[in-house]
Amino acid sequence: MRQWREIEARRIAVESKMLALGMEIPDRNPTPVAGRKPKSVVEAVRFASRDLKREITKGSVVRWMEKKVDWKDPVNPQTVTSTLQRLRADLEIVESIPGGKGRATVYQIPRTVPLERTQYDLLMKQPPQDRHKGGFQSLIYLLQKSVRELDKDHWEIRISDETVERIRRYYSNHGGGGYQAQLKKIFRDSLDFETKNIS
Repeated sequence: MRQWREIEARRIAVESKMLALGMEIPDRNPTPVAGRKPKSVVEAVRFASRDLKREITKGSVVRWMEKKVDWKDPVNPQTVTSTLQRLRADLEIVESIPGGKGRATVYQIPRTVPLERTQYDLLMKQPPQDRHKGGFQSLIYLLQKSVRELDKDHWEIRISDETVERIRRYYSNHGGGGYQAQLKKIFRDSLDFETKNIS
């Protein structure tokens, strides 16, 4: 198990550097090409996720596959569920909602925000135990948990659109405590704090 974790950590580090350099990672979340059909269920789920971006569930992916791909056999929802679970490194669980026979897991493709040393140090300045002191402290703690190291001077945060909207609310609605300045320094030009619509 430990060896597997070390290999996985190395893979994530290499892929993160490739993404930071704008390089394409073979076989990972390929962008759908006009007229090209996915060759496997895994590829179809990736293509569907790219198209849907938000509200990615077993049901929405199955409907996308039934509409966009001509399969010889009916789409197996259980295969879609297991594939979504395998792709959790590329997707983010947003919420769990009541479904047909239980609860449905909703995924989305998260945003990736790069951080340099000064931004990282500012974000990590808050002690984890302060997360219970208020909503802003809770938000900072959530962001701290979403940080992934690329190298000794570069990091990235993977955040959902819901978290982006929460950041914007704190930026625009809180008058004191220096929240706006802190958020602006952490994210710099990575987020448009004035825009309310998610693109």
